[in-house]
Amino acid sequence: MPVIFMTALHETSHVLRGFAAGAIDYVTKPIQIDEVLARVATHLASARHLRRVRNALENSGKALLIANMTGELVWSSPRAKALLDRLLPQSLNALAQASQALGDWLRFAIEADAGAWRPLHHRQDGPHRLSARIAGCFDNDEFLIEMEEQSLGLALPVLSAQFKLTAREAEVLLWVSKGKTSRDIGGILSISPRTADKHLENLYVKLGVETRTAAVAIAMRSLQEAQLPTPTKYSS
Repeated sequence: MPVIFMTALHETSHVLRGFAAGAIDYVTKPIQIDEVLARVATHLASARHLRRVRNALENSGKALLIANMTGELVWSSPRAKALLDRLLPQSLNALAQASQALGDWLRFAIEADAGAWRPLHHRQDGPHRLSARIAGCFDNDEFLIEMEEQSLGLALPVLSAQFKLTAREAEVLLWVSKGKTSRDIGGILSISPRTADKHLENLYVKLGVETRTAAVAIAMRSLQEAQLPTPTKYSS
């Protein structure tokens, strides 16, 4: 809700204190009725627009957050907050430590490849991991970050056993099935995109196929027959 100060206090120090307290505008007496109404109408329209944008983001179902270069969290969608609380190591629960980790991740991602998916924290273990990518940048050096949960579960051993794949080949096949590009897979698995392509070439031979689409179809059919959830595809 936008807050407007209307007061007879008109010194510069008073105005600065009002804005510092969170005011969106400051009107001094004597007031001009039409001018005040115009200001109110403008601020209400802006607030409604921002509310619509925020509701759209929060209801999109995506795990989104906005952070600055220091890793300070400016905003997060409900799903993003739930993933951070559940999947980040307990050692990062403290706000200062979490901000430092996010800032380090941001600087590395910008220097490497801002749009690529990569693990949000390199010390994660177990079948559930948190991956993220930079989805946009704002003028004041704030970044929109999209996150997703990487759930490996029982899929890797099933794929490895059925097609006689190495552990790395099974990982590449799983992420291909999730709609990831070679660049994305490289970021997730900390390998180069070219290495991911080489694993794909080996996969094609073992699966007896020639295209990525055919490999994905075989992998998804295998997981369905094993009564495991088929991978969810993401656009990136």
